[in-house]
Amino acid sequence: MSITDVATRPSPEEVEVEEAFQSLHEFLMRLLSAMDVDTMDDIIDTELGFSHFKALLILGRHCRPLSVNELSDELRLSLAAAGRAVDKLVGLDMVTRREDEFDRRIKRVALAEAGEKAVAIAVHRRHDSIRNLVTALPGELRANLNNALLPVLAGDFLAPSPCANAQASM
Repeated sequence: MSITDVATRPSPEEVEVEEAFQSLHEFLMRLLSAMDVDTMDDIIDTELGFSHFKALLILGRHCRPLSVNELSDELRLSLAAAGRAVDKLVGLDMVTRREDEFDRRIKRVALAEAGEKAVAIAVHRRHDSIRNLVTALPGELRANLNNALLPVLAGDFLAPSPCANAQASM
């Protein structure tokens, strides 16, 4: 079944895993593609490199201070490269770096006000992209999408976002 051929939809029992995967994958790729330009604009607006901006997004997603080691793992950078990225972000007042309260050898990194602002702008742009898609859908399709997503989100299929409450208020 092609994505454009919705008149001959199969019953739920007839939908194979691969078919559902292909539809979901195509949907997500189109959505992410629509948001790529906004993401690049976010990076350009901050005048940061990709790794620096990604570090801000990671810190924003965790909603808690991370050790430089944890940040390097998520950035997929060496500890030295992550440390240099943190140095630059500290110098730009986008993050703070403090000693861990239990182990002074560990440095914890958290978003500073300027970093929080950069992350909030990026989150708002993503929200706007998704809202624009939902707005463009005809009412019946919008209701069908909502009705399909609610049980998935209510079930144990996906882990909740670690900062779901904080991000929802942004």
